[in-house]
Amino acid sequence: MKKVFLIGFTLMCFASMTGCKTKPPKVAHPYVKEYVASYKTGSVNVKDFLEHGEEFAIGADENGKAVFKDPQKAFEALVRDYSDGINLIRDEYKLGPITPRNFYDYMTYGWQVNTGTEESKNQAAFVTQVLDIYENSYDFDK
Repeated sequence: MKKVFLIGFTLMCFASMTGCKTKPPKVAHPYVKEYVASYKTGSVNVKDFLEHGEEFAIGADENGKAVFKDPQKAFEALVRDYSDGINLIRDEYKLGPITPRNFYDYMTYGWQVNTGTEESKNQAAFVTQVLDIYENSYDFDK
């Protein structure tokens, strides 16, 4: 019995250390039309996001709510290009790694960081903004 437990425990440790990849979630609310800001749909400045890269292009879902035209590319670009902000949030709030399904704490705390350089604080704030739009494409249980 101890041997089975030890083997299972070892495999779990190895899997967590090798960084098991999380399969991207299925998009529940895809981009279907251009976004138009309104009282009902919010006031997202599409041009501000585009200044950060084409991956952050915003459209609207079936209800007119702001979504990324390709949420997976937006998430990948966020992780790739804004690692200083992500690391600042993670370190300051003692969070686990950010993943396509595990991002709510990063969305919550990004604009609240107190340490780091001005650049990393700005990146952390942008992380919050991106994740706020990113979540609109999915039906996650918080």
